[in-house]
Amino acid sequence: INGKIGTNAGAITSYELGIHIQEEEIANALTAQAALDLDAAYDALMLLPATGTGSATYLNETITPGVYDIGTAGALGGTIILDAAGEPEAIFVFRFAGAFNIAASSKMILANGARRCNIFWLGGAGVVTGAVNIGASAEITGTFIAHGGACNSGGGVFMAGRQFSTAGAVNTNTAVIYNNPEC
Repeated sequence: INGKIGTNAGAITSYELGIHIQEEEIANALTAQAALDLDAAYDALMLLPATGTGSATYLNETITPGVYDIGTAGALGGTIILDAAGEPEAIFVFRFAGAFNIAASSKMILANGARRCNIFWLGGAGVVTGAVNIGASAEITGTFIAHGGACNSGGGVFMAGRQFSTAGAVNTNTAVIYNNPEC
């Protein structure tokens, strides 16, 4: 993991056998501020006006920028292309009112100026709880937020982005998580 690992409640466990570049932060002023910032980010993403109703299942397709509301749990599989159409500030927001599951070996490809800093996947959007589950060996990008539930990634995942939970565990299993100062 290239990036900080932190918790504002609970412990950080099971990273002893992995490689972790940067610090671990446990229930301190930095994590308290991070919890407030995460809640503010979630609220800001929820306040964005929807530009479309998304599909409950994204499977082998190209997606254009927008804020997509999905009124149920959802899933992603195969190869998904996020195409910014030449607009480097294009934003992609996917708000699932339930759990969001990414199938094993799924891939996300950024095209035509899409930036991982502008891609957000929310499980539990607008509801009490929703998990985010990332299947083994998936190659994914963006910020993944589980609202009130766990944010999990399976073995062999390669994530260019960030993994958060507003009130649940964040679990990884032999994953590679890369977050550089770009965002």
